[in-house]
Amino acid sequence: MSREVERLQPVLASGDGKENEFGTSFVEVLFEVLRHDTYKTWDVTVASFDWEYPNAANVRSPTSAKVKNLVDASPRGNFLNLFDHYSKLVYHKAWKPLRGGGQ
Repeated sequence: MSREVERLQPVLASGDGKENEFGTSFVEVLFEVLRHDTYKTWDVTVASFDWEYPNAANVRSPTSAKVKNLVDASPRGNFLNLFDHYSKLVYHKAWKPLRGGGQ
């Protein structure tokens, strides 16, 4: 009797690339999940703002090339580019000058 394995889809959504108090970093955890058989039933979606520098903006994307390459190289990895949904995610309040000159 064969039993289907339930597919899980955790979303890794935060990490600054620095080592934490447990001695691991976001990139190391992502590498483990995407590369080792222990997690072969896991699909991973990384959501981040990403754009081509300097063509699309004059500042670098917050998405590490290392993270993007790991996700793109894995059949279980999915990259959700939040920049594609910028107008729905980011609200800009209209600018108004301060009364009294702001001084």
